[in-house]
Amino acid sequence: MGFAEQDVQECRRLMIDCRMNQLAIGDILAGDWAEGADALGEFCERVGLSVSTARRWRAIARAVTPALREHLAGCGVFVSCSVLREGTRTIGGRPADGGFAKLLRLIADAQAAGVDRVTHATYQTVLGTAPSLSEVMDPVERQSEQVIDYVSEVNHSPHHEELMRVLVADDAISRAELAAELDKRRAKQEERRVTCRTAGATAWTGRTRAWRS
Repeated sequence: MGFAEQDVQECRRLMIDCRMNQLAIGDILAGDWAEGADALGEFCERVGLSVSTARRWRAIARAVTPALREHLAGCGVFVSCSVLREGTRTIGGRPADGGFAKLLRLIADAQAAGVDRVTHATYQTVLGTAPSLSEVMDPVERQSEQVIDYVSEVNHSPHHEELMRVLVADDAISRAELAAELDKRRAKQEERRVTCRTAGATAWTGRTRAWRS
C-alpha cells in the first residue's frame, strides 16, 4: 500500500509546527543567561534537552529573522528544519548561507516552477555541502547517515537529473584538480632529482680535477 497525499500534507503540517517550536525554543535559549555554560547545562537538564541540540537550535533561531519566518509561513513552499540547519552550517568560519540569500532564491525558483518544496539535497548542492561522488560511491562512506539521506533525496527529487549532473561535474573538477596537483608534484620531484644529479656531477668533476692536479 502506498501513502496518501493527505498523509504527506499532514506530516508537513506537523513538521512546520515542529520547525516553529524549535525556533521558539531557540529564542528562549538566545537570552543572555544562556551564554553561561552552567546555566545552559542546568536549564537543558531541567527540560530534557541536550546542550548540543540547544546550541544548534539557538544558532538557527538567531539566523532566521522575523522577516524570514513570515516569508516561510506565507510562501507556499515547504522548507524543513534540516534545510534551515544546513544554511547555518559553518564553512571556513562563516555561515554556509549568510542571510539565507540562496535559500530565498531557491524558494522563488520553486514558486516560479510550481514546485512545492525545497529539498535538503538541492540546498546542499547549491551550498557545496553535499557529499562528493566518491563518498556516494564508496562502500563504507555510503553507509553513513548523511550520505544515505542525501542519496534518498536525490533519487526522489524533482530535480534528480540536475543534481546528478552537478555531482558528476564536481567530481570531474576534483579529479582534474587532483591530476594537476600530482603533475605539479611530479615536476618538482623531477626538478629536485635533476638538481641533485647536477650537483653530484659538479662535485665529482671538482674532486676529479683535484686528484689530477
